[in-house]
Amino acid sequence: MSKNSIKTSITLVDELLVDILGSLIPGFLFLITLFFSVFMPLFILSRFSISSLKGKEIPGGFFWVLLIIILILAYVVGHIFFRADIKEPDEVDIKREIKKRIKDVQEMYKGDDSEFRGMIERKLRKTIISLNDACIKVPTFRIWYTNGHCNPPAPSPTREMAADIYWCFCKYCNMAVEILAKNKQGIPKSILLGILFPEEVYRIERERNPTQLFDAKNICGGLQFYDLSEEVRKIWNNDYKNPLSKSKRIGEKPIVNEQLLWMAVCLCILEVQIEIGCISVSESSFPYTYYYKYLLKRNIVNLVDEVKWNSNDSRSKNIINEYKTHMQLFVPEKYAIINKNESHVRMSSSTWHMAKVSIKIASIMDVISFLLIIFIKLKICEILNSQINCFNALLAIAFPASVNVFCIFARFRIVKYIHYQRTREIFHALCAYDQCKDIIQHRKYQQSTSIENQLNV
Repeated sequence: MSKNSIKTSITLVDELLVDILGSLIPGFLFLITLFFSVFMPLFILSRFSISSLKGKEIPGGFFWVLLIIILILAYVVGHIFFRADIKEPDEVDIKREIKKRIKDVQEMYKGDDSEFRGMIERKLRKTIISLNDACIKVPTFRIWYTNGHCNPPAPSPTREMAADIYWCFCKYCNMAVEILAKNKQGIPKSILLGILFPEEVYRIERERNPTQLFDAKNICGGLQFYDLSEEVRKIWNNDYKNPLSKSKRIGEKPIVNEQLLWMAVCLCILEVQIEIGCISVSESSFPYTYYYKYLLKRNIVNLVDEVKWNSNDSRSKNIINEYKTHMQLFVPEKYAIINKNESHVRMSSSTWHMAKVSIKIASIMDVISFLLIIFIKLKICEILNSQINCFNALLAIAFPASVNVFCIFARFRIVKYIHYQRTREIFHALCAYDQCKDIIQHRKYQQSTSIENQLNV
């Protein structure tokens, strides 16, 4: 078998995997929920009998035709859910994760301000030191360090914006570690803000000197809260400060000290950045802006270079899609792991949207079934002088209710892991691309050379 045939077979299998997991299965599940929530209650309440079909011959190909119709219908319906926005269930999961981190910090506060301050400072110190150690290990960042000290690079027209933002992050982490090593005191606010939002540091410097190259020497003074963009300040107050300053559970003590509240917000934001790769639902677009901190926290330093979307201005799915496209075109034999993860994400998202629609349909049918039972009880039974079958009435309500329970459970479970699936999808795409980068470049060169030779003939 030729290489082209192998590539074609791999591509067909990949596409089939996406279609089955992403479209066919959710569509088939929707048809099942539709059958049990709509047709079964109507069938029971209508007292339809199939006895009239006894003795009549059913065509031999009827079931095959029915199966094909169901598969086609399932694929078409599933494709509607397949195209639904993955961001919606992802945002639900992100919101849950942020609440979890805020709750963890709230539970640290027992009413003793000095104890709480010490706990926050220790946690911040430990996290920032680990991030600084990881930055030093990143291959392209090493040139910035001399004996553990981060030095500003010279302005360069060829250096990408992502690299400048990475330097800002490395510099502030390094400054924080040096301050801790000298006096063991807390990290200044301006340094903490620089660690949390290095892209804001870059933005401010570019706004101050829009006609000049980015000069790293100008940003060492720190970042003030009023320098942050309005959107970031809104996230700071609404998503973190307000929840932390309010007590929602019995026995929980609200944080009223402004200094402690400020430190608690910093800790929450840093924890969210390194654990889920973003800071809020409004800033949760795929791939995530702070995914590089997610990698640094886990000491996966060899992949940080490939994350070129470390600001809201540079964040784009086109970058990660470019990696996937290169893998699919030049190393399709290695593309299966990426396609597998993407298929699972699509299936989870499609099932979540399917369950959302099915819950509405089943709820409506529960109400309709209940009203029909009352109507039959009051009108039909009185006219025919008969009694309604209680078991049938119970079944007519139980089927849609069961569908509701199943769909609610499915949605609840999916939003507990879909964000993890999406971060894993990015990781596998980066890992596969990093491993095959040289092969891709070699095959691209071979292809371009082959095309040139054909044109010259």
